[in-house]
Amino acid sequence: MLRNMLRNKVRNNAQMRYKAIFFDFHKTLSSSLYWEQLKDTNHPRHEWFDKITRFLFEENKQIINPWMRGEYDTNYVTDIISQGLGLPKSTLKEDLEYSCRKMKFISEEIPKFIKMFRSRGIKCVVATDHTDVFREHILPGMKLDELFDDFLISYEIGKLKSDIDRENKKILFFETFLKKNDLKYKDVLLLDDCMHDVSYKEFGFGQIRIEGRDHLLDTLKVLAN
Repeated sequence: MLRNMLRNKVRNNAQMRYKAIFFDFHKTLSSSLYWEQLKDTNHPRHEWFDKITRFLFEENKQIINPWMRGEYDTNYVTDIISQGLGLPKSTLKEDLEYSCRKMKFISEEIPKFIKMFRSRGIKCVVATDHTDVFREHILPGMKLDELFDDFLISYEIGKLKSDIDRENKKILFFETFLKKNDLKYKDVLLLDDCMHDVSYKEFGFGQIRIEGRDHLLDTLKVLAN
């Protein structure tokens, strides 16, 4: 029953005939992690993984949003981690770069859907709240430029997808791209594991919350029909 409800919701969105589909990256297109190879118990620096993730994403999580807004860069963040944990900065950066270049799609079926949408004239764009490692390492590592039309990265834009100008009814993250491509909110759809501010719905910006791999594939299948 729940699956049917999800299908009906997606089908209703699909009927809008979108001109562009925005794809979130982390937890939508990919479940890969920073420093993921260190999770392997056979890795010589295995014990680093929990230390790094706890230090960065729990004890010092206030660093993350400024990093994604372009206020900090990877050099600065790895310096903080190095000083805080007493780990060599050069190795931290090398391991981070390696993990980013080895990231994978959450499903091998994703590329065929992107190609199908693009063949129908629908722009497919990665829209991600992410850091400088996305452009530098993830994008070339996964050869994403061979698949998607464009990339909206918060580090470069200086805004997150949750940054809203309510007075002027604007979702700041997307404004430049939409104007450049002569698109309105009603013309686009965002697939994201996060349900962003209610303003998206109020402004008529299409949004579907993705709840894992199977839900993403179900959503893409319905949008493709």
